Order: sequence, then structure tokens, then C-alpha cells
Amino acid sequence: MIDIHSHLLPGVDDGFKTIEGSLEQLKQAQEEGVTDIVLTPHYILNSEFESSYAENKKIFSLLKKEAKKEGININLYLSNEIYINDNIDKLVKSKKINPINNKYLLIELPMNSNLVTSERIIFNLISEGYKVILAHPERYMIFKQDKKKIDKYLSMGVLLQGNYKSLFGKYGKASKKLLKYLLKTKRITFLGSDIHKNEKYGVKRLKFKLRVIGLKRDYIDNLLYKNFDSVRGEN
Repeated sequence: MIDIHSHLLPGVDDGFKTIEGSLEQLKQAQEEGVTDIVLTPHYILNSEFESSYAENKKIFSLLKKEAKKEGININLYLSNEIYINDNIDKLVKSKKINPINNKYLLIELPMNSNLVTSERIIFNLISEGYKVILAHPERYMIFKQDKKKIDKYLSMGVLLQGNYKSLFGKYGKASKKLLKYLLKTKRITFLGSDIHKNEKYGVKRLKFKLRVIGLKRDYIDNLLYKNFDSVRGEN
């Protein structure tokens, strides 16, 4: 499995607090067959979560160094989960935030409200040549109320990343139901953990769950690792 959404970079957001905790999680991930993880610390403009790419890069380099000492062979990449705002393009160009492979932006929307400018912001980013990945669409109230609104984003070329633990009820029944619908209709391109604390990845359990809800093996393989081939870059 490849994890495109995690909060494993220690000490920068509401995820892991220490490098020791991050290393322990990486060891668990490797034992379960996770081969690649994108570290996506929150970037929320005008909040406590505004560590720059330069600051994150220093911690990231140390984490990679310590992981190598511990015999951890997971490929690590550094990016951000970006809370949507009007300045994303400027933040990229000023190197405050870091797209995956200089192109892919993992973007988060408001959970419980509709930001009326979201579509315009995302359209403009795509027009500038970025690839937009929308984080955990199954968690947003706007889509729970009307799942057809997701298709507007898909029509612009937005890719969807589901939090696979929604399938196990972590975010409630409505999120579980919506993610199952998005998977069954093949609207999801990536699955990620959105991991914030030390816990099992549950890769075998996840694969079993995906088969149970009726997904074909090829689509499961695409969700878990093959679709990342187009995203992969050196970080």
C-alpha cells in the first residue's frame, strides 16, 4: 500500500508530536507492507499550522536519516494538506507550501459549511497547471447532503482521496455510506490513512473490506498503489 495522506511529520501540526512516535509508526507501517508515505502536515493560513516548507524540510531530513538508522525502508515524500484559501498559488511560488512532485496539491475544504469560492479557487489552480487532489470528500457536510455536488469538482479534473478508515466507521455512518458510494462508482482515485496518532494501518483488513463491498481487484490495486505512479516524484 502507498499512503498519500498522513500527519507523520513530528511537531508541526496536530499529528505526531515526537520523532520517536513517528519512527514507531513507520516501523508498524513497514511491517504491514506500506512502501511509500506522503507526509502532509496541515497548512492553514492565519493559524498555528503555518510551518513553512523550509522548516518542514529540516524535520523531514532528520526523520529520513533516523528512519534509515532504524532499518526502515519506506519511501517518504514531503508535501502539505492545504486548507483552501485564495493564496495557494502564491504560497507555492514563495515556497511556503510544497506540492507533491511540484504539481499535485492535496486540498481540504471546510467540514461543516460551504465555501462559495471553493470551485473558483480550484478551477484557477487547475488552469495554472496544478493537479488538485481533494482530501476526504466523504467527510464534508456539503457532499453528505448532496453527493451529486461532487461531480462538479470531478468535471473540472479534481481527483478524490478517501480516508479508508471511514469504511470502518471512524467518521460516522454518513461518511461511511458516502465513501462506499464513491468507491462503488469509481469516483475515488486514492485511499489514504490521514493518520494523526500511532495506530495500525490494517492493510489486510482494508483489502478484505474493499472486496466485500464489491470492488474488483484491478480497481483495488489502483486505489492502493498503482495510481500513485503518476504522482511519484523525488522530494
